[in-house]
Amino acid sequence: GKIIGQLYAGNSFCNGVENNGDYDIYGRLGVSWNAGAQVNRRLREWLDPLASGQTTMPTLQNVLNISDFDFEGNLEVYPNPVSDLLTIENGRYPNLTYQLFDVIGQQLKNGTFSNTMNTLDVQSLSEGIYFLQLFDPDSDAQITKKIVVSR
Repeated sequence: GKIIGQLYAGNSFCNGVENNGDYDIYGRLGVSWNAGAQVNRRLREWLDPLASGQTTMPTLQNVLNISDFDFEGNLEVYPNPVSDLLTIENGRYPNLTYQLFDVIGQQLKNGTFSNTMNTLDVQSLSEGIYFLQLFDPDSDAQITKKIVVSR
């Protein structure tokens, strides 16, 4: 009868007792308490429907927690060098955005990667070096990868 977290995002789904083996992302209660523009997207209305103002609740210690292990999901960009389709395997950030720049800093492409397996078409680009900037607005994490287009 205690809530230990909430489903935040992910690409997994279940059909009866079978699942697709994809990932789920769970979030902290404190972050989602007031988050969300719609009532059905905030935990406050679900967990405190009478607006009692109670800000704490008893917690359950996670006895399975092992301090040395901190799996945060993966973020892989391959192949590199690439000739046509760059794969971005994202099991870490549910709302990843990207910008692709050439070596003089001109932005060539931008968009979002919200799936686990994403592709970026680079067939129209000339051979050379590019920079793929990945940004997660939820955590402010920013990663830049050097991409070599070669045919």
